[in-house]
Amino acid sequence: MLKQLQAAQNKSLSIKKTLSKLIAENNDLMHLAKRACVSYLKCVHIMKDKEVFDLGQIDKDKFAESLGLMNVPQLEFVNDTSIQITNTMSRAEQRSSRIKMLRE
Repeated sequence: MLKQLQAAQNKSLSIKKTLSKLIAENNDLMHLAKRACVSYLKCVHIMKDKEVFDLGQIDKDKFAESLGLMNVPQLEFVNDTSIQITNTMSRAEQRSSRIKMLRE
C-alpha cells in the first residue's frame, strides 16, 4: 500500500534560479538544453495525431523554463513554408522530407 507524504511548504525550495544560473554559466549545458527543447518540440510538431500532439497547446515558455532556459529557442520549423508531406509521396520521399525538415 502506498502512503502519500505531504511536504512542509515552509521547507520547500525552488531550484529554478539555481538551475538557470548554472545553465547560463555553462555553455555546454545551455547548448544541450536548447537542443533538447527544440528536439522535443519538433517531435511533437511532426506527429500525425494532432489531437494528442498539438504544438499550439504546449506552453513553450514553461517548458523552456523547466529545462533551465531563460527563453524559448527559435523554432524555425513552425513557419508556413515548412515541407508538406502528402499522401501521394512514396514512403522514401516522405522519410527524406521528414529528415530534411528535421535538419533545418
